[in-house]
Amino acid sequence: MPEPPFDLPQAHKFFAIDFNNQTWDIIEAESPTDEQLADLIHLAHASTHHWLQVGNALNRLRALCLLATAYIKVDDPHNALHYAKACVALTESLGDEPTPFDRASAYGCLAKANRLAENADAADAALAKTKEVVESFEHADDKVVIETLYVN
Repeated sequence: MPEPPFDLPQAHKFFAIDFNNQTWDIIEAESPTDEQLADLIHLAHASTHHWLQVGNALNRLRALCLLATAYIKVDDPHNALHYAKACVALTESLGDEPTPFDRASAYGCLAKANRLAENADAADAALAKTKEVVESFEHADDKVVIETLYVN
């Protein structure tokens, strides 16, 4: 395969960020269209693919959270739970590297995915961990984001 006529790592990073931002725009939309919801899954996977090419462990963790959250948004409990469990496993394997926001996001998407899958006990346990981590936040805005996405 010939060398591309552009900086490949830079292109991967550009698309990882761009697709990530587009994904979050749809997730945070109050009434996304059916077309946007279909695009949501493609965008989340595309962002993840590009982060896997150039990102570090935290980028992978955040990409898994993005996938879980996207599948939660489209009411797909099987895939939401799959990616949420992978996100939590990676979070826990990284020691102190993930931020409190990363940890709360991981447990939050696991709580929401378990709730979607009607696993009440697992959802409650993950929600308790989410709330515990949120208490350590320094910025109130971060708390609002987690509560809006995963707690309420």
